[in-house]
Amino acid sequence: MEKLLAALNKSALKLKKRLEKDCEIVYPFLVKNESDAKKAGKIFLENELDIVLMYHATYVYNAMSMALIDEIKGIFHVLFLSQVSLQVFSELLCLSPTAMIFLLDFFSHLYYIPS
Repeated sequence: MEKLLAALNKSALKLKKRLEKDCEIVYPFLVKNESDAKKAGKIFLENELDIVLMYHATYVYNAMSMALIDEIKGIFHVLFLSQVSLQVFSELLCLSPTAMIFLLDFFSHLYYIPS
């Protein structure tokens, strides 16, 4: 499990480095549970961010993403998902499956970082 967490953190830091060329980035830490999600949300609020980008990995509990979304109170957020059903995605964002298909297609073209 530690190797997986290290790999995820490495990918997040790679994305951070790439995005820092064009904007200021706040990356407090890799969120591992609901408590971490709430702490990260508070950090985002304290920094008065314009946008929060989140990546919801395959085996992440929905409650973790929802805890962060609840904590950031109105900051625009983009949620990237991997291997999740349209039903789960629809429930997370309260959207219809038709709207979800459109969003999945749209975001699949946005998030690609070559190694």
